[in-house]
Amino acid sequence: MPVDIIFISYLVAVAVSFAVGVPTLVRAARRRDTPLVLLGLAVTFDALEWLAWTLACYSPAEGTPLGFALSVTCRLGIIASVLCLMLFTQMVFRPYSTGAKSFAVLLAGILAVSFAASSALGDWEGVRNDQVWVWLEQLALMSGYGWTSLEAGRQYRLNKRRVRYGLGDAMAAHRQLLWGIYAGMFFLAEGVYVITLAFYGMQSDLDILNAGLTIVAELALGAAVFSPKWYVRRISASHVSI
Repeated sequence: MPVDIIFISYLVAVAVSFAVGVPTLVRAARRRDTPLVLLGLAVTFDALEWLAWTLACYSPAEGTPLGFALSVTCRLGIIASVLCLMLFTQMVFRPYSTGAKSFAVLLAGILAVSFAASSALGDWEGVRNDQVWVWLEQLALMSGYGWTSLEAGRQYRLNKRRVRYGLGDAMAAHRQLLWGIYAGMFFLAEGVYVITLAFYGMQSDLDILNAGLTIVAELALGAAVFSPKWYVRRISASHVSI
């Protein structure tokens, strides 16, 4: 029986995202930490949308009204996740930047208007490639992931320099790198989906590439949060060349 790598990627995404998102939300609630709440929501919404999509594609709900509802839920989950991710990025990486705040509000507005407009036209799933609203939505989603990845990469480079001079923590810097990889992989995955939507429809042979990108993203997220002691020691020991 052939291995269904796409299904496996869905399961990995659901498991890792729930394992990271829910404890993060609990911890954030105890601390009353707004950025941490946004991070927990971003990852938890991502887990919910992956779960909805998995059920829509790999359960008896496929092709039924319930499957349609799950597909719409998936779309809403992605939008909610990226909205929280953008707000987290702005608050943590650019807390005093008016430009960053304006950019986050702009992307949030595009996502809200695009969903409302395409839904009003009957495209609740956001898959009609003849509608401009779908492309605006995908542009906003890619921008959210890309911005997060760039900011994390920028912080990694700064912290890497501090670590070399004994002024920073190697694992903290490495987590910035992992966070950048996580967001960067989903930026690429959105790009692959845009190509699929433009030329093939909802699904194509490129889905296998998206599965690989998803697994890499989730492994990076898991490594950033659940770093085993041997991994932390190895990163700390190689602080000169991280």
